Amino acid sequence: TIQMAARGVRRVCTSNMFRLVGRSLRPAMSLLRTSTAGLRQYRQYGNAPPPTPDFTNTAEAFKTKTTKEVLRSYLVYKMFTFEGIVSRSQKLVKLTRTFLGKTLFNKLMRATIYGQFVGGEDVAELKPTISRLKASGVHPILDYAVEEDIPEKEVVMEIRQKDTPLSPTHGETRPEFKPTNSPGDFVVRSSARTYFYKDEEKCDQNMEHFLHCINCAADASEGTDAFAAVKVTGLGRTEFLLRLSEVVVGTKDLFCKLAGSDDVITAQITPASFFTGLHKMGLQVSETTAERLFKELDQNKLGKVSWFNWSNNFQPSLEIHKMFTTTKGSKGHSLLATLDEEEQMQMRSMVTRAETLAECASNRGVRMMIDAEQTYFQPAIHHLTVNTLMPKYNTKKPIVYNTIQAYLKDSGSALQLDFATSDAMGFSYGMKLVRGAYMEQERYHASQKGYPDPIFGTKGGTDENYERLLEALLQRVQRGRTHVMVASHNEQSVRVAINRMKELGINPGDGTVVFAQLFGMRDHISFPLGQAGYHVYKYVPYGPVSEVIPYLLRRANENKASLDGADHERDLLYTELKRRLFGR
Repeated sequence: TIQMAARGVRRVCTSNMFRLVGRSLRPAMSLLRTSTAGLRQYRQYGNAPPPTPDFTNTAEAFKTKTTKEVLRSYLVYKMFTFEGIVSRSQKLVKLTRTFLGKTLFNKLMRATIYGQFVGGEDVAELKPTISRLKASGVHPILDYAVEEDIPEKEVVMEIRQKDTPLSPTHGETRPEFKPTNSPGDFVVRSSARTYFYKDEEKCDQNMEHFLHCINCAADASEGTDAFAAVKVTGLGRTEFLLRLSEVVVGTKDLFCKLAGSDDVITAQITPASFFTGLHKMGLQVSETTAERLFKELDQNKLGKVSWFNWSNNFQPSLEIHKMFTTTKGSKGHSLLATLDEEEQMQMRSMVTRAETLAECASNRGVRMMIDAEQTYFQPAIHHLTVNTLMPKYNTKKPIVYNTIQAYLKDSGSALQLDFATSDAMGFSYGMKLVRGAYMEQERYHASQKGYPDPIFGTKGGTDENYERLLEALLQRVQRGRTHVMVASHNEQSVRVAINRMKELGINPGDGTVVFAQLFGMRDHISFPLGQAGYHVYKYVPYGPVSEVIPYLLRRANENKASLDGADHERDLLYTELKRRLFGR
């Protein structure tokens, strides 16, 4: 009995001992599990350098594609090497559609370029594509890619009649922002989408289309890391954009003349420069009058007026504003263009549409990128984006993103002015950096209308400028309140970005720097980036086969224009096919 009692006591003591040890170990085990997860997260997103993406590892780059899809990609890119096919693509598509009929034609498109560059017909059909992207760390940017199949002659006529600036009239070396009916025999083509104004109802329809994309982006991303793209030419009359661009540029030129300097960031209007500038423009006012006008302009009573003071204070109600808009120059034109009542109404309508989109984006947690367009629209687009939308919606973090085109010679000074505006007005800055998509149009208009080509003369010049702009943006990101999307298909530019991120200590997982490529293109860049822990996006178009043909034709022409990248991608696809089929 005593022995049995002793054994029972030992069992109880042993059991209690293990319970006590177990309880004491629970916090330690929990801490260990947390530390292990934290270490994994630290290694991927923390201060430790992330792994360097391997853009030559075809097995990883194309692992989400079936062998059939790799073969399709290779054949599509091979097709782009035939000049005769690509240059006649529109006629060939129409002929094929007529010969095969709708059903067989749609199947052919799905098996070739539609399947390569389009995610599906609707959001439901997009879900498998989105899931595959997300599995590799790639996020979607959804775009409803339905475009009007406008006959070429109508497009050319629309551009000539509504969207073409006149030649300079005051001996200046910049385009005037006015429509013209001038004849010509040059067909303007662009690899970027163009909206043509029909009426205000069409603009409202375009706004609904953009709202649909914003909501789809939010739904697809489940409220995190979503982007949507917007084109301002879809929100208003193109003639009005030209007119507003003229007003914006004229107001900036007037400031520079009164300040006696072309550097708007550092220039300031002083009483002396103001008086001198008025006389140089032919306004023979007395010193007393000039002093009164300056005080009206200097509402902050600083004795000087910066560009940002000028932008806020130079309003139509001021006497000085009325003087410039009513006084004729030597050529019989007003010293400053202004908007009439109808144009002011059009501006209010455009701003209302843009703010409706920004409000929706803000509420759904979607970042809204305003695409850059032709230089003769860009002053108006930039004014709407940076001076109207950003101060209102970017108070805490960037919701509205501007776009800068690196092929433009003045893009560096434009970016610095954006930085200064962000600092002066106290908003967070978002930027999408691209190379540009309107080269043919820009150079044609510059040569025909007598102003200098706004684009760098060589691809090398554009590449160097892209990296200069990228460096400025990344340094700005490091200091805070700036986010950037590196939208590039160029491996070198992407490598430069990730190397500088490491050197500057920019966390690849915090979303301040993201990368983007088009769906169906440069998978060997996108997927290794996503697998290495960088934020990377694919621009995924969707829509019915018959209605996205114009988009697909632009993709074909775009790849023809960038054969260096297309050749490299085709070679990588061929390498992956050999590896899968022959094990080498």
